Amino acid sequence: MSSLLAVRDRKEIIRVLCKSNPDHLTTGVRTVVSAFEPVIRHIHNAVDLSDSVSDLQVFLQDLIKVGKIPVASKDSETVIPTVGDFVLLLKKHQSSLHKFLHQCCKNGQELVGWYLEWAKSAATHFRQEDLPASKLEAAGKLTIPLNEMFQVLPAEKQAAFISILDARSKYLDEMHASSKARLDDVLVSVPSSTPVSIKSPSYWGSRPSSRAPSRAPSRAPSRTPSPTNPLATTLPLPQKSTDYGPGAYLARWQDLLDNTALTPSTPSGPVKTAAENVGTTDREQPRGSKDTGPDVTPIVEELGQEFRQLLAGRSIYW
Repeated sequence: MSSLLAVRDRKEIIRVLCKSNPDHLTTGVRTVVSAFEPVIRHIHNAVDLSDSVSDLQVFLQDLIKVGKIPVASKDSETVIPTVGDFVLLLKKHQSSLHKFLHQCCKNGQELVGWYLEWAKSAATHFRQEDLPASKLEAAGKLTIPLNEMFQVLPAEKQAAFISILDARSKYLDEMHASSKARLDDVLVSVPSSTPVSIKSPSYWGSRPSSRAPSRAPSRAPSRTPSPTNPLATTLPLPQKSTDYGPGAYLARWQDLLDNTALTPSTPSGPVKTAAENVGTTDREQPRGSKDTGPDVTPIVEELGQEFRQLLAGRSIYW
């Protein structure tokens, strides 16, 4: 029934968006284009769109080649792209982005003025009130009502909760430090051992295909491309390897996935967790992922309902 309802929902969405009269999808696209028409016009006047679109095409071609996992043959292993492959890909094409932004800033002064005005206006929405620093620490504007909720608790509960909160705060500090360390690893991550060959006509001087841009190469490699890793011809190879990226809560997310109970495949079969089902209980995980931190269930049970009511009341005015 769930599958049938999902199919019906998709058909109804298509009918409402594309087959209704008037056509809501066309109207929506026209509205969006009309709203951004001044920006599009100024970018068109400030930037060489032909060159920029060609750079974008080359980037997308390389991105597809890196991200596509080829089917492994009997004599070879499947090549799984690593974070290092994508880091090198972005470093390879960052000059194209810099060129585009430089043209926007140099030739579109009015466009830059619009952006600066918008950025300053958006920043004002994150400005905190002029209150003493002691009243703005931790939870910002919610610090005062949270302290009031905590102070009405019995003294023994306050003492127990303070020790839990201190342990939780220490755990979160360790998670953020681990995330920063993983970010440092990503920036110096090596490519996969057998990376997918990336040869774009505008970069490597090979014969352009029917879909390749016809313009002359705007950049040349510093030396002859390597047959195993063309990206390494213009970029220094990093020294570390990692298959995961930064994120302070990756450990908690992975723990939730691994401990999710799965329905047995047979009526009498045992209930297994996701990790047990795929056989990944002993796999290598990001730093900190084997420890999900101190248990804060007592605090959630005691103050969870009041906290939800506080958020519901405050969110009306946000």
